[in-house]
Amino acid sequence: MTAIELTEATLTDGQVIATLLSNQKNIGKVYADGAYSYKRCLDAIAEVGGTPLIPIRGGTTLVNKKPSKGEELRNRLLKDIWQAGGTVMWKQTSDYHRRSLVETHMFRLKSILGGVLRSRKFENQQTEARLMAKILNRITQLGMPKSEKAA
Repeated sequence: MTAIELTEATLTDGQVIATLLSNQKNIGKVYADGAYSYKRCLDAIAEVGGTPLIPIRGGTTLVNKKPSKGEELRNRLLKDIWQAGGTVMWKQTSDYHRRSLVETHMFRLKSILGGVLRSRKFENQQTEARLMAKILNRITQLGMPKSEKAA
């Protein structure tokens, strides 16, 4: 499913992840880039029962003293990365490549529905973005097109 939250330029993705995840059901794995490797993001993922697949910055150590639920997930993730032999190997063995499907999904949204918002008011732009996500979710539910190589 596509979840979308349009924010002011002053907010980071990490500041709105809790809102984005709170509207979802049956969260499994959460694929994200390193910008989401912060405590706030991991706590939000833990709150909804998700499993983060997020590369952790180099030089990071385990949180041993009273870790939050998100930090416990981070510790587990960090151990998985170490066990795999580092971030590069972990990405190959953990299905992290699925994150690129999110990028493809957003490309599809922009290609089918346009890459610009037409409303002038921010509140209306938020509604427009949510409608675009709902439309793309519905299209996806109906079935994905079969692509064939041109002759």
